[in-house]
Amino acid sequence: MTRCDKTAIVLALTPALLAPFALTLLPERIPTHWNLAGQADGWGSPLGLLLLFQIMMGFMLILNAFQSRFLRKQPDFARIGKLLMAGIMGFFTFLMLFAFGLSWYGAQFGPPPSWMVSAVFLGTNLILLFLLYHYTPRMFPGQPENAAITQKILFSALLFFALIAALAAATVSGARLNSDRIVLCGIGWLFVVIGNLMPKLKTNPWAGIRVKWTMEDPEIWYRTHRLGGRVWVAGGLALAVAPLLLPPGITKIVFLADLAVLVLAPTLYAWHLARRKRRLNRAGQGGPDTSRSA
Repeated sequence: MTRCDKTAIVLALTPALLAPFALTLLPERIPTHWNLAGQADGWGSPLGLLLLFQIMMGFMLILNAFQSRFLRKQPDFARIGKLLMAGIMGFFTFLMLFAFGLSWYGAQFGPPPSWMVSAVFLGTNLILLFLLYHYTPRMFPGQPENAAITQKILFSALLFFALIAALAAATVSGARLNSDRIVLCGIGWLFVVIGNLMPKLKTNPWAGIRVKWTMEDPEIWYRTHRLGGRVWVAGGLALAVAPLLLPPGITKIVFLADLAVLVLAPTLYAWHLARRKRRLNRAGQGGPDTSRSA
């Protein structure tokens, strides 16, 4: 077990480790969600929030175990994948500590200034994205094309979070904006940008659709990302237009359905290609059609 594995496991257990302190120091009801203006608009129990984080982090830990299993023959990819998982767990831990820190502050001194909540949260995310953008070439040693494409994706994400920060500043200043619609439209266009860049990615453990079947076969990786790019562009356009034409309730349903399609469609296609290849190999036909016309 590597140091990254141990770090990811310890971080994944932080909700359970924090439970005695959180349940002792916090009131029965705490804020569980904040709007762009930094105002609490969702409430629940500390235990419920802890369970939510524990479930998310446990699920990610299970995914890490599967990834480590199918990358056993690719030690370089496995090492970077474990580092990525430790970073994801660290980000979840930050979000949890931020949420409970705000709750503790509110219980002791009253609600914190809304601008402070937005500034800390959005500022931290912008700094993190900038650091990832700056150090991307180190994440792709020997893969300059993947590094360049990933930097474009991260730059697009930076612009998106800058948009959210501008919306938050305008909302705190008293401007009346339909921020939900603007954010959903922005997410849609972000998906469009990622979809256009996705087919250019080569096999790597950092970016793209990293499942067993794509990581083990360069042809399946290529074909999956070509289809995935088309699906993400179509889904992004649908999400960018939906908030302008549909009621808010239906738009949220469209958003969730869109996310499910964007994740499941490329994954199922990769599984289909791998299954087809196994069938053809058993039939002695030498593998799937590797032409790039399909």
